[in-house]
Amino acid sequence: QRLPMVHEVVPRRIGIDAPAVLAAVEEVALDATMFSGADAAARLESEWASTESSEATECLARWVECLWGTGIGKIRNLRPEPGALPAWISGLAGAPQGSLYGNSFTIKAVSSPNNLAFSDLGLQLHTDLPFYSTPPSIQLFHCIQRAESGGESLVCDGFAVAEQLKAVDRGAYDVLCERAVRFYDLTPRWHLEASHPTIQLARDSHEVERIHFNERTRDSWRDWSPEQTHTDVAEFYEALDVFEGLVEDPSNHAEFHLENGDVIVTDNHRTMHARTSFTGPRHFEGAYVEWDSMKALWRRSSRCSELRP
Repeated sequence: QRLPMVHEVVPRRIGIDAPAVLAAVEEVALDATMFSGADAAARLESEWASTESSEATECLARWVECLWGTGIGKIRNLRPEPGALPAWISGLAGAPQGSLYGNSFTIKAVSSPNNLAFSDLGLQLHTDLPFYSTPPSIQLFHCIQRAESGGESLVCDGFAVAEQLKAVDRGAYDVLCERAVRFYDLTPRWHLEASHPTIQLARDSHEVERIHFNERTRDSWRDWSPEQTHTDVAEFYEALDVFEGLVEDPSNHAEFHLENGDVIVTDNHRTMHARTSFTGPRHFEGAYVEWDSMKALWRRSSRCSELRP
């Protein structure tokens, strides 16, 4: 008998009904202390080997189900210090998913930023690292020091926005599903580049599978070719403008207030994230994890492994 996967038993909850989503995420927020310490992995293995479910494994299963269902998760009580996030991930789910930025990355305001993320300005909703051929699956942002004021975390369900676009302007939806967009990240050390449609459909079901939206890394001007007509270019920008208008609609947003030690988690293939502008010092650390790792944890914690013949 083939073992089930979380996506086969947990339905997606499409759309941002902010009060309902916030309540669901807060209800199953994971207590980091349950899975902390040098013996965390050994304790989990012992609990998984037991014939009875434990509070820790049940909480972990519900948390992964919420992350899959809503595209958002939350973790509490993670030590508010640099390095705590990648260490915690390693103890629970194996090594973080690395990038050229490392296994984790720091987000702090600096005096002369070369990236808006390192300023105190608000950020537009976006998905991360679309200049990778396969962008990371899940993003975690750990609040080490919250700002004196502002700096709240915003999220937007990209799948819901895609469905809204399909309903109000099917032509624009089709353009964004078909037209590949080039994204890039250019630094003195590397030049990353990849192309994706804004709305990526699954090959078999043609359902929305991923969202690639990041206006700060879009490189369409270098993607131009003489074969493109003015009509082609105009259609793309008109379609993107409609999509962006829906992304910017506050009714599609949920806002999270994070305290020191809190972690906001988003499905980077689905959920766009942003922050409001802020004043005073603000220190976050980020990392990525593969969905395969989360699904593996769910299968053990939900006791699905017991279905093995």
